[in-house]
Amino acid sequence: MEQDILCNHTQFNREHPCGLRKERVWFFSPQHYQAWLENTALPDREHRKKEEFADIRQELARLREELEQVRAQQEQLKQELRQLRQRVEDREASEQQTDKPSALAVSVHPEPGETISDSWEQIFEAIDYGTYTFRYQIGDTKLIDLGTEGVIAMQIAAFNEDDMAYDAGKAAITWIGKQLLHTRQSMTAGTADTAGWGSSDLRKYLHYHILPQMPESIQQRLKPVVKRHKTGWRQQEETIDTLWLPNREEVLGENCRYQPLFHTDDMRKKALAGEEEAVAWWLRCSVSRDIYSFIDKDGRALNGAAANANGVVLCFCT
Repeated sequence: MEQDILCNHTQFNREHPCGLRKERVWFFSPQHYQAWLENTALPDREHRKKEEFADIRQELARLREELEQVRAQQEQLKQELRQLRQRVEDREASEQQTDKPSALAVSVHPEPGETISDSWEQIFEAIDYGTYTFRYQIGDTKLIDLGTEGVIAMQIAAFNEDDMAYDAGKAAITWIGKQLLHTRQSMTAGTADTAGWGSSDLRKYLHYHILPQMPESIQQRLKPVVKRHKTGWRQQEETIDTLWLPNREEVLGENCRYQPLFHTDDMRKKALAGEEEAVAWWLRCSVSRDIYSFIDKDGRALNGAAANANGVVLCFCT
């Protein structure tokens, strides 16, 4: 039903989007006309546009508010990090000025065979504060006393490189022994063979014999990490290890994982703790159930029987 109605609502017409004022307007029903008079509803298309624009403006306002909250959180985190770094610097300055060193005091001179003068406790403190990448460098060494297995210079091989178990992120520092453990070991006892590093006797030896000999303060800070390696020509194995051996991809090749420590044959040569002559040492990857890879005394990679006794390089993450 169409009605020819003359609109005399001047004030309303001034606000109407069509700009109509005292003109002839066609309406489809009395309800349409009444809604037009009361300004309660516009024609459908214009009404939908206004609603969409209102929704967009509301969403933009919400996003701006969330962005401001994120920026505020970032600024707060930056401020907390600056405060932590300042606390570390203040503490170090105060310890250097005291006549009697505290339990965590910095050594004036590092021990022979190490380049890090900080104690292990201070290293862990630097990890907690996030300052370890500023204080230390790849290749730096810190001694660890393993009792009958000798004193080993643990060398920084990488920062934030190894994946921690259970999706816990990256381990802060990866350490690899510069010397081998004093006692040579076989990968398997007697003539037994294995299904790979995960079931080897040497892996059990590290976890059940070497780990208890480590200082308790270090044991508490070791991070279990995910290790992947070959257990045959095509098979792959994944293990979670607290103490471990390197594999080929970590110490061999121009793009090996710990390349700064192993980019030449000479850098792969290692001697038993307390000795000087280089000897062969095990890798955790295997080519069959009873044949494992190892680095020979000249720093080259070879394969040999798992029952042979070779050197053991200690590796862990903190």
